Amino acid sequence: MRFIDVADMDLFGRYAEAMRLFAERRWSAARSAFAALSDDYPKDGPTATMLNRATQLQDMPPPPQWDGVWDDLGGQSAAQSASLRSSALRR
Repeated sequence: MRFIDVADMDLFGRYAEAMRLFAERRWSAARSAFAALSDDYPKDGPTATMLNRATQLQDMPPPPQWDGVWDDLGGQSAAQSASLRSSALRR
């Protein structure tokens, strides 16, 4: 049996804070929080994933009605994917 150690508690707490920033759509702050976590925990997959998403959303924010669903196939938010499909159809 493995118990949660101090390093795990640090990771979990900081990850929760970064996720709060992400949920509040504070992309730059979320990206910075995930980047700092990634520096300290480079093998943590969820942190790497969320750092990538925060970076993408900082560069191309979703519309206000975005529900947070992420399209894993395209590596974009569902709103970004829908927007790209919609603009391609108008061409």
